[in-house]
Amino acid sequence: MIKDLDLIREVQKANYRALQKLDEICKKYHIQYWIAYGSLIGTIRHKGFVPWDDDLDVCMMREDYEKLCKVPKEEWGEDCLFLSGYDDDLRQDKVFGRIFQKNTVVQSRIDVERWKNPTTGKAFSSSMMCDIFILERVPYDEKKRKKIYNKVLYGYCRKYKLVKYEYVKKADSPVGKLKVLLQRAYGKWMRLIFKKPWVRFVKKFDKLAKNCQQGKRIGTFSCADPYTYNYD
Repeated sequence: MIKDLDLIREVQKANYRALQKLDEICKKYHIQYWIAYGSLIGTIRHKGFVPWDDDLDVCMMREDYEKLCKVPKEEWGEDCLFLSGYDDDLRQDKVFGRIFQKNTVVQSRIDVERWKNPTTGKAFSSSMMCDIFILERVPYDEKKRKKIYNKVLYGYCRKYKLVKYEYVKKADSPVGKLKVLLQRAYGKWMRLIFKKPWVRFVKKFDKLAKNCQQGKRIGTFSCADPYTYNYD
């Protein structure tokens, strides 16, 4: 999290511009979305952003998300770019879509220490982004839902990043070093065997989520939100 309040304010202004572009496109293509989590709290309690919040959270139903993925790239203009999990662009490290601010560069300490571009060897870097969390119709059965949730969040999402980037985390213990070595080898092997190995995990995520499209309970498998909600 950013601690400089002046910098946070600049980030919030950029996030607001991204939200304006999203709103423009959603109105044009009849796509329904809503803000959520910290962004929703900021709207209600602060009539804007939470003063220390440096990101923007947007949700939409699976059917609306698929419409968004079909919007032509040129619609996003010169400053914004929408990338789904299928895209080659190395700024995108998630199975779900994000709106990126083209002319910005963002690096977190953890990502720099753990991930590298497998082609250039440069430290991981991205751009300022807005997450688009996909809301799915989820099973009523809590055990079944949690099983899918864990499979996506700790399986597909993790493997997506392992095969798209080079894992370079440093470990101190022998066991830790072995785990890093095995995960790095797995990523390299997948990149050698398959042209775009990360696409495999996005397809698995989409297929698994689409199999649950029934009922009136919704939730997301694409972020650490374990709750479900009523939806008509």
